[in-house]
Amino acid sequence: RGVDLGTVRHVTLAVAQRLVECGGKWEQCRVVGVDESAEMLRIARAKDARPEWLLGDMRAPPVEGIFDLVICCYNTVQSLLTDDDLAKFFRSVRSIVGPNGVFAFDIMQPDLQYLSKPPRDYPARAVTDGTGRRLEDRRDHFYDPRSRILAIEHRLIEVGREPAGPLARMRLEYRQYFTAEIDRALAAAGFAVRRRCGDFDRSDLSAASKKQIFVCFPS
Repeated sequence: RGVDLGTVRHVTLAVAQRLVECGGKWEQCRVVGVDESAEMLRIARAKDARPEWLLGDMRAPPVEGIFDLVICCYNTVQSLLTDDDLAKFFRSVRSIVGPNGVFAFDIMQPDLQYLSKPPRDYPARAVTDGTGRRLEDRRDHFYDPRSRILAIEHRLIEVGREPAGPLARMRLEYRQYFTAEIDRALAAAGFAVRRRCGDFDRSDLSAASKKQIFVCFPS
């Protein structure tokens, strides 16, 4: 039984498929995906209707019951911008993890050198749409060292028509969390860290790691 908080489009289905590959059957497994975006849930349901798709806030997920596995991937924890939000989230997760259950999540490791000079107006991604237009996702990064929030402003630009302005804009914010404060928040919520990794290759977490991956169990 597993629940995925905040990243339903890909991760929930991947977990469900892995459960089946390991010998589980859908009728024996409860798989839940939670997201605050109704559109993401619509896409997820269109891909597979068997998991439970729930609309809700990761700080207080609308989930009942006890689970063997809770995951939160794609740096989603960093969308919690305050210590209070982080504490609420960890306490909510602790309330649904079984005594032998596992809670796992990943975040980026703060790169202070990068954050001191965040990039501006750089093309992060380019695609050609169905009409032949060349589109670029151009980004501006802004870092506030007091709040430790990195804001990323996305601008969708049609190449060659930059003076016309962006076709769309989006702003995302990510809190930068250091290992020690994550450890403290987990302990306060009733978790112990079983393992810390520096990437999905399971390498040990070090000062040079780009990622922080935490695998926890109830203390």
